[in-house]
Amino acid sequence: MDPVLNRRQMLLGTATAFAQAASGQTRAQGAQLAERARFSLSIEALRSRLAISLTYFYYNYSHLAMVPRVMYKILERVRSAGIPIVDISDYAPETMYAPYSTAQPDTIRALARQCREVGLRIQSLHSTLGANPRPPLFTQLDTAKREIDLLLECGGHVWLTHLTADKGVQNPQNRGAIEDLIKAYEKTDLILTLENTKGPQDVAECVTFADAIDHPKFGVTIDVGHCTKPYTAEQRAKGSHPMCDPGRPERSSRWRRNG
Repeated sequence: MDPVLNRRQMLLGTATAFAQAASGQTRAQGAQLAERARFSLSIEALRSRLAISLTYFYYNYSHLAMVPRVMYKILERVRSAGIPIVDISDYAPETMYAPYSTAQPDTIRALARQCREVGLRIQSLHSTLGANPRPPLFTQLDTAKREIDLLLECGGHVWLTHLTADKGVQNPQNRGAIEDLIKAYEKTDLILTLENTKGPQDVAECVTFADAIDHPKFGVTIDVGHCTKPYTAEQRAKGSHPMCDPGRPERSSRWRRNG
């Protein structure tokens, strides 16, 4: 299931969230639809939508230098665990934990081949363009397009950005950059998504921005790792997390444009 939210729908990874955000549903209708959907997905259907970010392995296996042989073994383990989809990442050169970078396209192509060989599908690219302390997105459009072209070549279709640099969504130039990318890829199956507008994810602000863009090819990715309010780092280290609070995921899923 695509991790995308826009003014028409938000796919939060659960059938309940999808049902409650369905366009044109009243609160009562949404509740009824959610109740039916809650029991309608089979285990096989859920498994087919499971995904994992390779960033986890970039960080936790950095001591192995992430040579292609090591990554291949990791990909085999991911697939054998029943996970069919992966998200790839590209970080600034000084923080790279793996020899895979969109600045060196052949490294990403090699990773895509490895994924195909073990039966994995690349779905998304977690880009750091436009994220502090890097330059703002509107100055990085050519680089963004190279990333997106490479993602599409590798079979992916979701491009995710942290729009935080240079006042983020409050800067009209950053909004113009998103609209430029939408126009450039309107005839492809690409979906552009916004993950963050600040450190702890402000879902309401993200959705307000998506509503302002008002385009089916632009949405919001909710990252539960960034949805941390109101807990402190110390509280989270002890196991507290808002997405584990009863009802919190459903309340987050209701952020959508009224009417």
